[in-house]
Amino acid sequence: MKPLKKVSGKHKQAGNKADDKHPKSKSETETSSKDLTELEKELFSIKISDLEARLSRKQQLCTLMEEEKQFFETEYENKKILKKESMALLNQTYQDFYLELLILESELRRMESITAEKTLKREETFNRIQRIEELKEKELKLGKPHLKTFLTFHEISPIFLKHTKIISNKLTK
Repeated sequence: MKPLKKVSGKHKQAGNKADDKHPKSKSETETSSKDLTELEKELFSIKISDLEARLSRKQQLCTLMEEEKQFFETEYENKKILKKESMALLNQTYQDFYLELLILESELRRMESITAEKTLKREETFNRIQRIEELKEKELKLGKPHLKTFLTFHEISPIFLKHTKIISNKLTK
């Protein structure tokens, strides 16, 4: 059998032109057409096999692409969920931080108020001490006590005992 050569998408049996010009006998024509039919069948079989192989590769590629699509859609959904959870956590953290800030500001104002009160009391106490010292100095200059600022223990004890006896007598009656 002669090799095939491709001519405009169809395979033809290669031969010299002299063979093509000679008229063929009927049996040669039948054999030739049988060979051609067999060749066509073989050619179609090869084309079908090639197309089936290409189809199989395309189907595998489609399956792979579908799996990739599902994977990326799943990843996308997971990332969306993660983003949503992260934003919720960030929002909650911000709210907690803001609440803590308000509490600390309130505590700071309270402490500033207490400090101001203590400072005022200290100033008042300091002013009273200065006034007492001024009065003591004046008293010493005059030579006699006009203002008794403190009572001693000996002066307080009898007064305390006297009041305690009066109260206990009233309770026993």
